[in-house]
Amino acid sequence: MAKALHSGRAAQSGLYAALLAGIGYTGIDDVLDGAHGRFFDAFTGEPAAGTVATGLGERWEMLDVGYKLSPASNGSITAMQTLARIMAKHRLEAENIERIIAYVSTNTFHHCAFAFDPRETGSVLAAQMSLRYGLSVMALDKEATPAQFTPERMQDDRLADFLKKIEPRVWPEFDEPGGRFRLSSRIEVRCTDKRVFIDETLYRKGSVEEPISLAEIEDKFLSLAVPVIGKEKAHACAARIQELESEVDVRNLVEF
Repeated sequence: MAKALHSGRAAQSGLYAALLAGIGYTGIDDVLDGAHGRFFDAFTGEPAAGTVATGLGERWEMLDVGYKLSPASNGSITAMQTLARIMAKHRLEAENIERIIAYVSTNTFHHCAFAFDPRETGSVLAAQMSLRYGLSVMALDKEATPAQFTPERMQDDRLADFLKKIEPRVWPEFDEPGGRFRLSSRIEVRCTDKRVFIDETLYRKGSVEEPISLAEIEDKFLSLAVPVIGKEKAHACAARIQELESEVDVRNLVEF
């Protein structure tokens, strides 16, 4: 359960730092590049900021945040995207598929290619991390929303049966130094009528390299918020967030 807590803890730490600085809390002036215990030494192996400080005060990393359109691991998402594209292009149904060979990076193979039977574990996180589960649910449902990653959906015998058709393999070309393609996928679909279709996705939709539109971000927000706070409040909240930079008092958001 800790995985879903990481982002919240990071945000909490940032807020604490800002609040403490606001009341005069001080620290080490040269904590980033000082002579002892340097941040850059510890985390980058370099004695100085290097490219990290390029465009300091002008370029903002927070504007390069990636978005996930599916509640799954990044490697599984690119594989699901590729499969969805193949199925749509060639008008395939799950019953048309005899085997799926998923070529992924060593990183994705290590984290997501584990053996998995959704009926034997109630762990939604395991389903979210599983390359086999993601491809199976995409083949059967043709979508990968939160509804596909629930304990109830995981008990479908058809999913367990389809999992046996998935064969993950490492694709060496995705192990390029620097990790540029560590989330990439190449999918080979072998059909019952002997046809074979191959396609690949280098970058996840929603990543910095393959960005999504503001409308798509809003659609994702609404799909998650409407069931919780209702359609009217969700739409009002989305509109308010888009005007957040000019908001006089952020406490106005509390009403939602």
